[in-house]
Amino acid sequence: MKKATAIALLLLLVIVSFALTPLELDLDGTKVLYFAEYFDLYNEVTAFDEAEIAWVTDGDTVNLIRSKTLKLIEPVRLIGLDTPETVHPSKPVEEFGREASDFAKNLLNEKNVRLSYDWDPRDRYNRILGYLWLPVEYSGETRYVLFNLLAIINGYGHAYTSFSFNENYMQTFLEAETYARDNSLGLWGLQEAIIETPVEETKPGYDPTVFITNTGTKYHREGCRYLKDSKIALRLSEAKRRGYTPCSVCNPPK
Repeated sequence: MKKATAIALLLLLVIVSFALTPLELDLDGTKVLYFAEYFDLYNEVTAFDEAEIAWVTDGDTVNLIRSKTLKLIEPVRLIGLDTPETVHPSKPVEEFGREASDFAKNLLNEKNVRLSYDWDPRDRYNRILGYLWLPVEYSGETRYVLFNLLAIINGYGHAYTSFSFNENYMQTFLEAETYARDNSLGLWGLQEAIIETPVEETKPGYDPTVFITNTGTKYHREGCRYLKDSKIALRLSEAKRRGYTPCSVCNPPK
């Protein structure tokens, strides 16, 4: 099946099963999937820096120049995105790592972007933590695509929620990962990405929705008292994959 045909079929599937408006965007010759409603995420951005990508390290780390005067090259870790390793000093190149890295390089190298931030300015390695926004012409105007999210939608990485970030973004990133997984995009098309469940839970379609919090290690039923401060919905299989264990109070599905 040709790539264009495959994308068209995916767009049709999303219209039927996903309550968002799918788009096929052409970013300098690279066809990608995005959702029209996600353009609105940029409306929440109140402060940003104009930047130029100097080079891409791997799928979730770039080096860029924020100051055209100083020409200082700074490393940036993309918030909420985790891609397979390609340059880790003590780990081998992971499966689909090169594809994720090439995806980032094709879309970002030497591009002018906008960089916005969350409450944590830097990680423990002193890298800047940020969201990368790519300009794209859509319906006669310039809109901004969130690359961190774009990579997840197209199956080049996981939603990285081990460290909390903007709560609205967290929910959106998890939804995007669910979409990529359900449609076997990118790394989700690999045999290793199939999540096995215990024999007693292999009923057709058994993967109920459970809930996690920004900071907890348990997953819950809706209405659990531990969800009063934050609530992020995801599937049971995904909660297990991330290492969450069932709450002993609300006794969610296992």
